[in-house]
Amino acid sequence: MGAPSAMLSFYPDLPKVEGTRACGEFVFLMDRSGSMGSCLSYQDSQPCIEAAKETLLLLLKSLPMGCYFNIYGFGSSYEKFFPESVKYTQKTMEEAVKRVKDLKADLGGTEILTPLLDIYKGPSIPDHPLQFFTKLLEKNAVLHLISLQKANGSWELNKDLTQILGTRLKDMKAANPAKDGDLSAWATVLAVLWLHANGKGLKCEWEILERKAVAWLHDHAECSILRLVQAANRFLKLSVTPDVFFF
Repeated sequence: MGAPSAMLSFYPDLPKVEGTRACGEFVFLMDRSGSMGSCLSYQDSQPCIEAAKETLLLLLKSLPMGCYFNIYGFGSSYEKFFPESVKYTQKTMEEAVKRVKDLKADLGGTEILTPLLDIYKGPSIPDHPLQFFTKLLEKNAVLHLISLQKANGSWELNKDLTQILGTRLKDMKAANPAKDGDLSAWATVLAVLWLHANGKGLKCEWEILERKAVAWLHDHAECSILRLVQAANRFLKLSVTPDVFFF
């Protein structure tokens, strides 16, 4: 089967409409972090973001008349299609479809809490119970990153890693604070921080390999770990505590 990969797709059980009866408010959350620009697998050249868009378009077409809906894209920040959920009509459906087709994996890291808070703080629509759905493909990205780890616990600074982190190789090299140090140490710190920021729900799957990576770092770059972590947090726009590198 090649490199291990997985994809999770959640398809909501949309209610049937009886006549013109109100049927709910549907809010879709779509991961638009940089890692969504990577491919589903080594054998599949389709980026995750394109697969997510295809699913979202299918769900949009499946919504019942009379409902309300909105679409959120999230990463380090979030964007929503409409200030508040709108009624599902031919016009609003066509507008949403057009915007979905233009979506890109351009919102940085992965932070879902802020848009969730915005959704729950919004005004409720009488007789339209709120339902929200999210398409999550982070497991594929986590497994992809795991597959890149070397036997000694480190990662290499290469284009495969940049795809997952959603950045460019030259930018990664330029941000390395240890210009004369081992590039693998910089890559390993970036990988571990990314796991903590983007794979929290899958920690049981990478916790052991993280310990292996940290042990390698202490053997090869112990004096530089704190400086590398600080620089990596700035580069990835994260705030992961350095404590994760000191068991």
